[in-house]
Amino acid sequence: MKMTPLTLAMAAAAVALAGCDSRANKYENLCREFATLVEKDGNGIKAPTEDDIKRELERFSALSEDEQDKLIEEAEEKIRVKKIP
Repeated sequence: MKMTPLTLAMAAAAVALAGCDSRANKYENLCREFATLVEKDGNGIKAPTEDDIKRELERFSALSEDEQDKLIEEAEEKIRVKKIP
């Protein structure tokens, strides 16, 4: 099967979008996990709401891949620290 340049470009775009989507899903899961930990902690800190998480995901989606990776690492670290008793 011979692929045209347009087909190849569309395939590459689909792969790129899928990677971005998986990053966004991972970051969303981390945000929700952090919100759950804050809520369980109950130290008077207000847990992020659904609207807070949606705004954060919009901000995240506008960033470059390197900046997204950095935010994911920071979120993972915050969760790790929060889980330490």
